[in-house]
Amino acid sequence: MSKNFPNLAYLGVLAASTSVGQRSVEIAITGAVTFSSWTDSGLDVSNEAVRTWLWKAGINPDHVEQTIPDDYLANELVKPAVGDRMLLIHHEDATIPLVQEIQRALGDRARVTQLDLDGPIPHDISGIAIRRAMALEARYEEAIAASAEAPLRHVLDAEMDGESLSRITVDGPFLVNSWDLTPAPDSSLDKANIASFVLISLAGAQGFAYEIAPGRGGDELRRLAADLELNERLEHVESDQAA
Repeated sequence: MSKNFPNLAYLGVLAASTSVGQRSVEIAITGAVTFSSWTDSGLDVSNEAVRTWLWKAGINPDHVEQTIPDDYLANELVKPAVGDRMLLIHHEDATIPLVQEIQRALGDRARVTQLDLDGPIPHDISGIAIRRAMALEARYEEAIAASAEAPLRHVLDAEMDGESLSRITVDGPFLVNSWDLTPAPDSSLDKANIASFVLISLAGAQGFAYEIAPGRGGDELRRLAADLELNERLEHVESDQAA
């Protein structure tokens, strides 16, 4: 368990390319949680090429047959294991169906990061999923340490629907996310209210430096940030570069 960051956990995935895209074979979680499981990859383990690939990955193909459906794994096993902690997910894994199921199960407690996994990891561990989780853990904690010296750059952008904001996005090493600003049918909020809540939340995050992208969406974000008196916080990088 991570002693420095007890509220963070890190997901690693061993994925296979199939006719329907990337599918997970095994997942592992490190950090504040230790967890691993085979997953319902949909692989034909009777195929000799598939069996050879699994053996090379250090996995007995006969074990892969004893897999768990994505929804059950995400909701009944991963969600209780993570608890109220934040689960960090590498962006290359974010399109895998099981990982998307985990994101749905965890909601705001799942965060996608753009950090590069290259580099040493703290321990000599066998197994691709656990090594990816530990690499993400090492790179993320290094980034946290680096952000104490200089906040890490994240780009804010927005899409427009006519004259109003329709979506806000953030892209950077700590956070990759997108918010649809369409209100729920029974909501008393409008798009501007929701956009304000998103910007206030982003402005409060520590270790982040923001640059608002150029264009109509960026111009509207600047206007809204100024109205909320957040423009200095949300254009920190641009201000530094201008200086």
